[in-house]
Amino acid sequence: MNVKSVLFGERAAGVYRKSEIYDPKLGTSPEASGKIVPQVGSLVIDDTVGLHNQIYVVTAVNQLTYESTLIPATFVVDAEAQVDRVLSYGNDIFMLYFSSVVKTVSGSNINLTRLIVDNKLSLFGKHAATYQLIRIDDDGNEQIISRKYSVGNANELVPEGTSIPMLDTGVEGVRKCDGCYTDVTLDEGEEVRCDVYTAGGILISQIRLIAKKAHLLNETIDTSNPIIGMEIKGTQQTAEGDLYLFQGQNVRENAIYVDLKYKDGSSQIVAIDNRRGFCYGLETVTSGIVGSEFEITVKYYLSDSDATGEIIQGGGDVVSDNRTRFITKTAKIKIISGAKDLISKISPIPKWNVSTGKWELDFLRYRDSRLQSPYAAEHSSDPEFVTIRDFDGGKFLEEQTVTVTHREIINNLGSIEEKTQAFIIELRDKTDPDTGNNFWLIKDTVDAPVSYGDYTNGHLRPRIVYRAGSGYFIPDTVFAENTTQSAVEVFLENFYTNANPPKRSDESIAPTPTHFRVKMADANGTPLTRTAIPVENFADNLNIITAGNQENFLLGKTVVVEFLREIDSATCEYLYGVPVDVI
Repeated sequence: MNVKSVLFGERAAGVYRKSEIYDPKLGTSPEASGKIVPQVGSLVIDDTVGLHNQIYVVTAVNQLTYESTLIPATFVVDAEAQVDRVLSYGNDIFMLYFSSVVKTVSGSNINLTRLIVDNKLSLFGKHAATYQLIRIDDDGNEQIISRKYSVGNANELVPEGTSIPMLDTGVEGVRKCDGCYTDVTLDEGEEVRCDVYTAGGILISQIRLIAKKAHLLNETIDTSNPIIGMEIKGTQQTAEGDLYLFQGQNVRENAIYVDLKYKDGSSQIVAIDNRRGFCYGLETVTSGIVGSEFEITVKYYLSDSDATGEIIQGGGDVVSDNRTRFITKTAKIKIISGAKDLISKISPIPKWNVSTGKWELDFLRYRDSRLQSPYAAEHSSDPEFVTIRDFDGGKFLEEQTVTVTHREIINNLGSIEEKTQAFIIELRDKTDPDTGNNFWLIKDTVDAPVSYGDYTNGHLRPRIVYRAGSGYFIPDTVFAENTTQSAVEVFLENFYTNANPPKRSDESIAPTPTHFRVKMADANGTPLTRTAIPVENFADNLNIITAGNQENFLLGKTVVVEFLREIDSATCEYLYGVPVDVI
C-alpha cells in the first residue's frame, strides 16, 4: 500500500481550462468537486465567455484551502531580437497625459505643458533609444510637439531638441518613455503618435496615444527644492551615526540605504539597488575581529528631476561628467562585541516511539552565521522554549501542516530570539508491512517542487544501510552515477538539496557541502562518526561509534546526517542536518 495525498503526488505541471480548476468558494473539497488542484507552474486557459485568449500561470496553491493563485502570462521574445516589441499586456490604447505648468527661470515665468507617456507602454529589446511625439492636423500635416529642456549654468531654460530618451527599467531589456514638455495646446481625446528610434535614427516603432488631461504631473526640472545633502544609514547604527556589525555577523545583515536631504527640510529614503544607488567596499568587510574598521563608499545617481544646491548637510560631493550626475560619500563600519545570531531554519526530525506506536518530533535549528553548532531540542522536554502546534504522531497517510516555535534567551543582548516555522509532513505506520521503508515525507510548502524523503519519479529516499558484520554504509549501488550526474551529485541532491537547505539573504542558492557527519537524533546530538567525512567518500564504511552497544543498535532508528562546508583547516560552517532512516 503506497497511498499519496492529493498534493504529494507526482503530477507534473500541465495545461488546464479555468473551469476545471478547484475553487474553495464553492464550499466542497477537491475530491467531492471532481475539480483539479494544479501543480505550481501550470498554465490555465480562461474558457469563460469573452476571455478565451487569456492564459494564466499558477504561482501558488494555498496549503489549507487548495485555492490556486493565477497571474496573467506574458510571452515575449528575447531582448536581442532584431525588432523591439511593444509589451501591451492586452492594452490596445495608451494615454498621453498632459498638464499645464509654469516654470520660473531667472525671474521670468514660462508657460509650458508637461507630457507623460502612459507607464503601461514598454518596449522589449535593446534598440529603442529615443522617441518623438507627432501631432497630425486635419489636413494630414505632421508636427513634432515633444520638447526637452534643461537648466543652464546661468539658470536659464535651455532647449535640447525634440528627441526624448528612452529609460531603462529594473527589468533587463525593458524600456519606457521619459517625460517631456510641449509648447502647443492639446485637446482632450486627440490622437498623438509616438515614433521610437534607434540610436542611429532608424524608426522602429509607431504607437498610437490618446491625449488625456491630468491634474498634476511631477516636474522633470524643479529648482525650488534642491537636494542639499546625503547621509548613509543602516539598520545597525549607533546614536552617533556609526555603522556596526557584531563579531562573526554577515555583513549583508546591516541593510545600508541613502537618506537624501532637501532644502525645505524634508528627506527621502532611497535604496542601494545597484541601479541608481551603489555601495562599494562591502566585499572587503570581515567581522571576525572586534575593533576592526572598514571604509565603504556610497554613490547615488541623480535623475533629471533631482536639482542640487550646495551640499551642506552630511557632507557629500556632487559630481558631473556632462552625461550623468551623482553624489558620493564615505562611511565606516565598525566591528563590535556581542552577537546577532538569528535562527534561519528549523529541521524537523521524526522519531518512532515503539511503545506508543506513534511518531515524535525533535528539531535541529540552524543559524545565519553558521559558525555555532546547532543542537536538537525535544519539543516535550521544555515547552517554555519549544512549542509545536497541529501535530498528531498517529495520523498516517495524510499531510499535516505543523508549526513549531523556538525561543532562546540572548543574554548579551538582553532579549529573547524567536523563530516560528511551518512545514508539511506525511507519516506512515512503521509497523505496517505494506509501508516498506518509506516512513515519512517532509516539505516546506504545498507547492515545493519535491518532498524530502520521496522515493518516486526519479527521487531517491535518503537511507543508511546496515550490513551484519560489515557495518553501516550509504549504498553507492543506489546513489550511483547516471547520465547527467556524478555519484557525489546524486548523493548530495537526495540527502541535502531535496531538503531545501537554508540560504542567507546574500546567497542565490544554499552552499555546496564539503563534508558530512552522522549524529544521534537526541537532545545532545551525540556524534556517531569520529570525524567529518568528505562528501566524495560518502560510500565508504561510516565507521559508526558503537561505544559498547551491539553493532546493529541503530537498525530501525532515525539518525541525523549533518552537512558542513570547510572554510579553512580550522573553520567550518554548519549548513543543515536532515533525518535519515537506518535499514
